[in-house]
Amino acid sequence: MDSYSAVCEAGDDEGCLNALLLCISQVFPSVLNAAIEIKLFEITAKATPHDANMSASEIACKIPNQHSDLPNRLERMLRLLASYSLLTSSTRTNKGGTTETTFGLSSAGKYFANDHSKGCVAPFTTFLNYPTVSQLWILEVYRGFEGVKTLVDVGGCTGQNLHLIISKYPTIKGINFDLPQVVEKAPPYPEASETETSNASKLVCTLNNMMFMTNGGKERTEKEYEALCKLSGFSTFQLPCHVISAFGIIEFRK
Repeated sequence: MDSYSAVCEAGDDEGCLNALLLCISQVFPSVLNAAIEIKLFEITAKATPHDANMSASEIACKIPNQHSDLPNRLERMLRLLASYSLLTSSTRTNKGGTTETTFGLSSAGKYFANDHSKGCVAPFTTFLNYPTVSQLWILEVYRGFEGVKTLVDVGGCTGQNLHLIISKYPTIKGINFDLPQVVEKAPPYPEASETETSNASKLVCTLNNMMFMTNGGKERTEKEYEALCKLSGFSTFQLPCHVISAFGIIEFRK
């Protein structure tokens, strides 16, 4: 806490936000790569009528691999991309009086759509961030695997890293160790054994995507928290204080 107070000096909110964004800077490239992989920019570009905005649910319907929580997960990604000005966002009021956020392609986002007439930077982005590229470079310069007889990759996911290592060092016996539900989805490897645009907006959206690891966790707007408060049986919602635009204290009272 003392370190936090020392960094976030009074009147230096923007500087503190910049520092925090750098600490979690790995999240945005991962979300951008996922958006490219599921062709999110192409889907948004083909919205009808032309240049119309789409909600997360509408975009989710266009994605082949369905998931019960897909619209919610997509909205987190869409908000983060919008905070980096790759998408535009607006609020739409539905017939029942409810509101939802809709998204459209920005002038920068169009360059991530493969069918953009003036060129596309998505393949280059994918290449630079593709794990195999960096892993192959590591294998060319790192000699630590020479002479290893057995190699256990703890938390090895689907075994891709282990497969690359053993492809270069075929005498190694590889053991991929991860949760059963993770390993069962892995492809067979014969050589391995199975076992907004402001900094504040960017920070909140990035933290929101980091919450994928927490079941049901997500960032909410003040009105969404107020609705959750009443839905949970509390009578009063308060936001007594907040710091550097992104962190605050929320009170639910009976």
